[in-house]
Amino acid sequence: MDTIDRTIAALATPPGIAGLSVIRVSGGNAFPIVQSIFHSQSIENIAEMDSHKILYGQVADSEGLIDTVTLSLFKGPNSYTGEDTIEIGSHGGNFVYRRILDALYANGAHPAGPGEFTKRAFVNGKLDLTQVEAVADLIHSESEQGAKLAASQLTGSMKRKLEDVNRNLKRAAGLLELELDFSEEEAGFIDRDELDKLLSDASAMCNELASGQKSADILRSGLHVAIVGLPNAGKSTLFNALLGEERAITSPIAGTTRDYIKESLLIGGGTVHLYDTAGIRESDDIIEIEGIKLVESVLSKAGAIVLLYDLAEENDSKTLDIYNSISGRFGDTKKILLVGTKSDLVDISTATQKVDIFVSGKEGSGLDNLIAYFSELIEKTAGSLGNTLVNARQAELLKKAAKHIDSARILNSDGDGNELIGYEIRDAAKEISWITGERWSEQVLNDVFAGFCIGK
Repeated sequence: MDTIDRTIAALATPPGIAGLSVIRVSGGNAFPIVQSIFHSQSIENIAEMDSHKILYGQVADSEGLIDTVTLSLFKGPNSYTGEDTIEIGSHGGNFVYRRILDALYANGAHPAGPGEFTKRAFVNGKLDLTQVEAVADLIHSESEQGAKLAASQLTGSMKRKLEDVNRNLKRAAGLLELELDFSEEEAGFIDRDELDKLLSDASAMCNELASGQKSADILRSGLHVAIVGLPNAGKSTLFNALLGEERAITSPIAGTTRDYIKESLLIGGGTVHLYDTAGIRESDDIIEIEGIKLVESVLSKAGAIVLLYDLAEENDSKTLDIYNSISGRFGDTKKILLVGTKSDLVDISTATQKVDIFVSGKEGSGLDNLIAYFSELIEKTAGSLGNTLVNARQAELLKKAAKHIDSARILNSDGDGNELIGYEIRDAAKEISWITGERWSEQVLNDVFAGFCIGK
């Protein structure tokens, strides 16, 4: 039996102790399978219920009553998956939902895989692939603006934008191919300057959307901030001060932090992931050396880097070496903020380094300025995206589409034949079709749904 033909069931709410658990059942046999464990005084056969109605009753297995529940019934195709679907609302608790699921499985249901309900919604034409990915973004978004953009894409905003571009590309290719059919009459169905303008606009839109991927990742997954610097520069003290708790060990002995420590906090409308890293210096300690190596992995995924300058020490040149090294590797892709620490121990007016923010992790001074910086960075990121949340898969396809469109523009400018120009335009349209799911493969779906949770 094809997996799409099976009736599936899974917990749709997080496991654990809660006021309510929701178990979702979907497929051709959803109604009879649920009927086999459900009893209500209101109706004998739940399949006779009107769609989008809620029924109260009891669920039981061979050992007796499990729970009193509600059934929310959705008849296909007017359901989330496009299939007959029932959502069982039970009391929360691990024992209750597991027993209900076991009863469903015993009567013919199959455990759902990650994202399988949403996958069926895609296969049955209820969602396109941009909407599917918006579902995951909405669930996992770590910022208010990211959730808003995901909700917008869930309604089809990105799909409509891409469909407009694809419609224009396919129309242009069609007109070029039509000219080939009437080559003897030398008929012209599309002006070459108009074609160039159409292609230019399409390429610009693809590149603009693709360029927003890294910013979108911040709204989707949070702003990753690496706190780096020389040993004993106050990294762990600042880390603890920002968190408001003693999370990292602090000591006057240099090299206390041997590994990086990660913690998250909410700032404004987003999530900031802080990384307290090992001090950067030459060392013979093998454990410390490994910790310093891990700093590189943290820097590679950081959206912002906080480089600490110990105001109480004469280490201008060493800190500057670290700054130049980081900026040399990452350039403009990372924003490096130079933060002067231990401001309570010195007269900050005498600081020789060009410090962006002065802080004292011990006294808490300057922390508001640092937090405001993170908040502003998240707000600027949100403002740069417009209304589209692009992921890595979509960005790669958009870049490929833009490359084909640019090749078509060059061919058009050089006066090459319609066949070659049309070929590049068609290839661009194909790349965009992979984004929306007009074109898809099992491998693409497996990759998309790999990050989905069970029950969604």
